Amino acid sequence: MTLKENTLDAAGQKIQSGTAYKVYVLTVGNDASDFSYVLSSAKDPITMNAKPAVAAASEVKIRDIANHGDGRDMEVSFKQPGTTSDITNYRIFVVKQKDASSFDVNAASRAANSYSTPVNKSSSSTITTTLSSGTRDSSGEMIKNGIPYVVYIYSASSNTNNKQHKLSGASSAITLDSATLTAPSITAVNDVNDYGNGRDIQLSFNRAGNEAKVGFYRIYVVRNNQASSFNMTEANKLGSDRYYDISKTGNNVTTTLPEKLKDTSGNTIREGETYRVFVASMGNQQGGYSNLLSGASAQITLVNNSVTKPISGLAVSDIQDYGDGRDLRVTFNKSSNEASVDHYRVFVVKSGNAGAFNSSIASSMNSSRYTRVNKTGGNLSVALSADARDTDGSTIRSGVSYRVFVLAVSNRGDSKLNSLSGASSVIQLSASSAQPASSVEAVVNGNSGDGRDVTVKFKKASDETGLSRYLVMVVRADEASRFDLAWANRVDSGNYTAVAKKGSDLSQVLNENTKDVRGDRLTPGTNYKVFVLSLADGKVRSENALSQPSNTFVINKAPVAVDTAVITKVENKPAENPAIKVDFNKAGNEAGLSFYAVIAVKAANADQFTLEQANALPRSQYTAVSRTGDNLSAVLDTYALDADGSTLKAGVTYRIFVLSVADGDKATVNSLSRASDTIVMEELPAAAAPQSQSTSGEHGEDSAAKDI
Repeated sequence: MTLKENTLDAAGQKIQSGTAYKVYVLTVGNDASDFSYVLSSAKDPITMNAKPAVAAASEVKIRDIANHGDGRDMEVSFKQPGTTSDITNYRIFVVKQKDASSFDVNAASRAANSYSTPVNKSSSSTITTTLSSGTRDSSGEMIKNGIPYVVYIYSASSNTNNKQHKLSGASSAITLDSATLTAPSITAVNDVNDYGNGRDIQLSFNRAGNEAKVGFYRIYVVRNNQASSFNMTEANKLGSDRYYDISKTGNNVTTTLPEKLKDTSGNTIREGETYRVFVASMGNQQGGYSNLLSGASAQITLVNNSVTKPISGLAVSDIQDYGDGRDLRVTFNKSSNEASVDHYRVFVVKSGNAGAFNSSIASSMNSSRYTRVNKTGGNLSVALSADARDTDGSTIRSGVSYRVFVLAVSNRGDSKLNSLSGASSVIQLSASSAQPASSVEAVVNGNSGDGRDVTVKFKKASDETGLSRYLVMVVRADEASRFDLAWANRVDSGNYTAVAKKGSDLSQVLNENTKDVRGDRLTPGTNYKVFVLSLADGKVRSENALSQPSNTFVINKAPVAVDTAVITKVENKPAENPAIKVDFNKAGNEAGLSFYAVIAVKAANADQFTLEQANALPRSQYTAVSRTGDNLSAVLDTYALDADGSTLKAGVTYRIFVLSVADGDKATVNSLSRASDTIVMEELPAAAAPQSQSTSGEHGEDSAAKDI
């Protein structure tokens, strides 16, 4: 058996070429006799190979060209493929947009002929045709208003045994409507300035009747003697310097024409010439709507009634990075007749509002929204102030596009005699940068072995305006040369220390959890440098600034104390001289221990004897005992010195201490034992005679021992 075209696989998907399948046969048992179903085994996988297809049409477009409410409103165009010899003809399918995702070449092949429009091949590369009143969409419904449609072009193969049919991509969507596109109507044309060019003309017009079909409006200034023959055909031929485009707003429009606009003859608009003005609604190109021209305006002849003359040579520049008016410098040439000028006013206007800004608006503007500039008799250049505002009352700031105007104010007190300059070029103040901190210094003081040992000092930014706070960043010294602003801006929040600004120079102690910019805890023995990032507030300042690096610093190792020895016994052991023998257990862990120092302290002073006092003793005032790995003993005779520097004497009461002395490498802090019990050094028996002084080695001192 041969499967049908629309057969689905077991997953419910349509069988298609390029996919591997296995085929099974299910034997259905006789239910009446209660026989079971049996599924066969599968043969090897099978993959269907698709036949090649003819080439598809391209650049499919659709336009709304009429208001019949049926197919006659649709004009369809498309580009034929490069090879058409294997194509019989084309069929145009109009598909509801909601059905487009499921419409494919198979659906087109199955559709009834009445649901498409046949089109013959053409010798022209592009075919354009208008559908008929009886045209139906792909579902068989008549084409009508209010429904979004797309169009497909079906290339019909002349030999389906060799090549399949091919469907183009969809056109953009279009919705037919019954509204008629009407031209705008001019309501007023006035001479509002005295520049002697297009800026003198202010035009008002009512928007088109169905503005959804309008892309934008185009304004033409025509000499009066040519106005009667001016039409849309002639208007469409004109270069861009002979018309003025204006965006639709959804409302009726009032606009002042630009300075450089020429009339339709190519001449500069000037005083003394009589003109009429036209407005065209330029059809929305997506819908393919036509352009429509308004009727002519009333006549207008430009005249100069102003006493003052406008300034010239207006120029603007971005000179700083404060993010406010201080960044903006305005330069202009004085009025050619400055005798009639009282002073000048500088207006900063958002670019989007510049087209409607005129002398009347400028003359009535509140003084907080312009900068007054007094005459000097010469040309002028002025930098605005930090609190300068634009004509909307907003503070001037970076990132906003502006145009600048200068009003020459008449000294006769009549605002109608003021003269407004043309707009400057567009200026957008560049992103402003915060100021960097300076003189960054890292001071190490302490031996905690972490960030607590480090104090970072730096001078505040020279100007903290627009600066939110400072971020202290620790960088390994071997990476400091590569650490820049871009890297600093990427550092995670857990890898820096934030410092609030306070209007003065700053000092910040790091904490024990401080990490470097890579997220590693600060470690002793590693060389580091510190940077300070000035963080912009995103309002007045928009870019951060990075300081120069600090000095290189290293954190000290944390102190490690040696274990403490324990005195087990003190007793008199006189020999040739009176002597005290001290037995003590070695430190529990002798790692980092250099030697032991046995110290005799007069009993009266023993309770106040401290580790600091023991550490300060000179070598002559203790008996050094080398470590052996076992418990130890030492003998102190009358040639030994006590902690006061006095020789030991019979009859004096002492207490003994053992100081475990660190080697300064594995351990850095000494450890003092608890005091022994009191012991009185005893005299020799009367028969014994004192001997001469022996060497220090005979008294248990290790001659190789180091000072404490």
